[in-house]
Amino acid sequence: MPDGVEGPSVDFRILGPLEARVDGVQLDLPGRNVRWLLGALLLDAPRTVPEDTLISRVWGPSGGSTAALRTAASRLRRWLPAGITLSFTGGGYSLTAPEESIDATRFLRLMTAATREPDPLASLGEALALWRGSVLADTSEWLRNDPVSYHLAKRRLACACHLADHALAAGRAAEAVSVVERIAEQFPYDESVQARVLALLGASGRIAAALHRYEQIKRRFALDLGIDPSPLLTQAHSDLLQAGDAQVTAHAHITLPLPNLLPADIPDFTGRAEETATLTTVLSVTRGTAPPLAVVSGPGGVGKTTLAVHVAHLVREKYPHGQLYIDLRGDQPEPTQPSEVLGRFLRALGASAADIPPGLDERAEVFRGLLSNRRLLLVLDNAASPAQLRPILPGVASCGVLVTSRRRLGSLATGCRIDLGSLAPHHALSLLARIVGAHKVDSDRQSALRLAELVGFLPLAIRIAGAKLAAKSHWDLRHMVSRLTDERRRLDELAFEQLDVRTGFALSYGGLPPVEQRAFHLLSLLDAPDFATWVTAAVLDTSQRQAEDMTEHLVDARLLGAAGGRYRFHDLVRLFARERSEAPEERSAGPDAITRALGGWLFLAQHVYRIVYGGDYQTVLGTSQRTPLDANVVRAVAKAPLDWVETERQALVAATRQALRLGQDELAWELACTCAPTLTIKGYIEEASEMLTAAQAVGDPRGRAAVSFRLALLRVDQERHGEAEAYFAAALRDFVALGDRHGYALTLSYQAALDLYLGRPDGALRKQHEALQVLREVGDQGGEAYCLRNIGQILMENGDHDTAHAYLRRALSVADDSGSPRNRAQVLYWTGSLHLRRHEPTAAEADFEQVLAMTRQLGDVAGEAMALLGLGTARNRSKASSPHSTIQPLEQALSMGRRIPSRRIEIRVLHALGQAYLLHSQPVQAAQALTQAASMARELGLHDQAATILQTLAST
Repeated sequence: MPDGVEGPSVDFRILGPLEARVDGVQLDLPGRNVRWLLGALLLDAPRTVPEDTLISRVWGPSGGSTAALRTAASRLRRWLPAGITLSFTGGGYSLTAPEESIDATRFLRLMTAATREPDPLASLGEALALWRGSVLADTSEWLRNDPVSYHLAKRRLACACHLADHALAAGRAAEAVSVVERIAEQFPYDESVQARVLALLGASGRIAAALHRYEQIKRRFALDLGIDPSPLLTQAHSDLLQAGDAQVTAHAHITLPLPNLLPADIPDFTGRAEETATLTTVLSVTRGTAPPLAVVSGPGGVGKTTLAVHVAHLVREKYPHGQLYIDLRGDQPEPTQPSEVLGRFLRALGASAADIPPGLDERAEVFRGLLSNRRLLLVLDNAASPAQLRPILPGVASCGVLVTSRRRLGSLATGCRIDLGSLAPHHALSLLARIVGAHKVDSDRQSALRLAELVGFLPLAIRIAGAKLAAKSHWDLRHMVSRLTDERRRLDELAFEQLDVRTGFALSYGGLPPVEQRAFHLLSLLDAPDFATWVTAAVLDTSQRQAEDMTEHLVDARLLGAAGGRYRFHDLVRLFARERSEAPEERSAGPDAITRALGGWLFLAQHVYRIVYGGDYQTVLGTSQRTPLDANVVRAVAKAPLDWVETERQALVAATRQALRLGQDELAWELACTCAPTLTIKGYIEEASEMLTAAQAVGDPRGRAAVSFRLALLRVDQERHGEAEAYFAAALRDFVALGDRHGYALTLSYQAALDLYLGRPDGALRKQHEALQVLREVGDQGGEAYCLRNIGQILMENGDHDTAHAYLRRALSVADDSGSPRNRAQVLYWTGSLHLRRHEPTAAEADFEQVLAMTRQLGDVAGEAMALLGLGTARNRSKASSPHSTIQPLEQALSMGRRIPSRRIEIRVLHALGQAYLLHSQPVQAAQALTQAASMARELGLHDQAATILQTLAST
């Protein structure tokens, strides 16, 4: 724009329905979402508003998306008048406009300036004249109820009260009465502004109108709230009655102390939007006769006090008779006594020393009596127990109570409990940005996120790290990350001035009896990310019941987190616990405790394996010490054995690595080889691979052979056939060198199965017969059933159906004798396949139905996919089957095969789907499925299978 030429005058109005004017002409606002986005940005302009906040304001807590927000922002940017800019910085948007172009900004400036003027009435009146209704009255409920909107409304109320006070003091009540009365109508339950209206009416000579208004207020309070007017209003009423025709003095409404003991709010408060909304709602609504009560619990450093103080300031205007706050020192050896709390509160409420009785019960009675006609908020921070709180609690619904505690205070009657955890990653970054500056975080977000991860997203730790960075401007984020990376010094780094993470943990730790301190030390030595209570029993060598109680005591002390029957350390708490474990008496106990826990995992892993495979079949065992566990624990695992594997999978990986690190090679390879098969059944190939790959480092020759054998099977499942053959060869060499006939026979049998799959049936049949003889001799019924089944499969592929059937029948008999549901299911699958070869689809379908039921009961994902494949194929061969009954199980099998993932299953299912589509006159779908199947088979080197699929494809 040329020099000397002013731009257009822009006026945004949010103090009422949303409006925008340029040079006095009202603009047509854009569509709903864009218009609401404009309002959401104007609330905080020119500050940056995070994306998640904008989404919540515009679409609500459960709607909207980042994509929708960015589309709306793009449309808004095109609509904005000249000179107004919308920028994206630091994970949010900011609207830049001249300071005086937003009515809310002008209102706040006028209100603030009035305090410095000799005659503030004009500025206060001008400020209030900017209001046309409630904030953003024609936008979404989330915008109207946003904390910023709420704050502006409360500033309007405060402005009206200031206007009334100055008008009364100056003897100019008539100038203010209509303005304040109009605002009081919008806040019908706010006693401070209602009392001022009464005073203004009386001072204006309108005593009758004031008395009539008081009766209306009294009736409204009784009908709507079930309470009587407070002393503030009754005193104003009394003054009106005494004054008669005289004017009410300027100080008629100031007769009782209105204490505010709240600490200052935190200017960089970040996140916790859902918790803030919940607490604000609970403390803003009165229901029934009980006071609204909310409890915020959580470990030290998680931000309980910060949240409570922030919420208390937000609801402050709901409690016009005062806000009481006290630190109850619940984390100290000697918490504050209720009698002392009541004495301090009574003094804050204006009681003299002579009015405060010495006994607890009498003090509680006086306190409740003083609160009976007041709307007052109590913030009881850092409570020790419900017993400490009960004498302090008010007896009327007009008073609210907000409690924080490290403990959950379960016996305290409340419908609002918030268990506070660490910050979400994006909120952690926002907090760090507010402390060190958004530019610093934006310039290296990777280091910022790593910093937050290293401190476990704990608010106090982030604040300390941020304070250090802010104080040492020559440090950058990478430098702070490098200092935090060293676990041995991390807690030392998280101390700055009066802030210290270690101190908070020490307070909780110091309250534990010695036996629980010992449990805390020893459990922290485990590398598992989470654990069950049986681990505590193993570590402490104690009963399951004692272990459960001790673990829960650590949870109550907020030194352990709990969810879904699992327990975990916060990363920083674990470091603190390991520091305490360095004491000589604990250092000597640590290795034995860890060994017992690792032995417990092996004990249960072997128990699960035996349930699935019928015993210690088809596996190679060592002599590691197992830790026997409580019978109830074992029975619970037996009810859903593969679910246990799924739950423990990360702990099992960590246990294997820890065993290796401690030099317990045999335990490590046994654990890896025992868990790999059951993990694979559940589709957790990566975890099985991690365990076995780690266990390759063992120095035990038998262990190396066993690991090679299991790695070969895993690589077959991963369709990495070249690696599988190499591992089979290595296992055979090692087992021969060791003279281990059992390990050799198992490896040979599974190697033969791969030979068959890769199109080498002759060699496969010879190997299976050789392995079968050895497995019978050593009594491995599971391995025997596997060999018999594979021989039956080879004979079936060669067209010798009768002999194949005989072998499969023997395999089924041996599988039943072994007690392995999985072996039975696998034999039945091939029996069903043989029925299909014999053109007996009904018999095949019956077999596959059994397989499906058994694999679902086991939780065998791959087995279920194969059962669905067989079922769909059998129905495809039956003339009575409908397209839906044929295609649906095949599509389910395809989905499961892709989820595992298993291309072997996917190829077979796609081939069967192609055939089903052909049968039901869907040639396009058939061609797509068959083309994909043939391509995948060629990629895996399965040329015979690819040729068969291509023959089917040719018929399309």
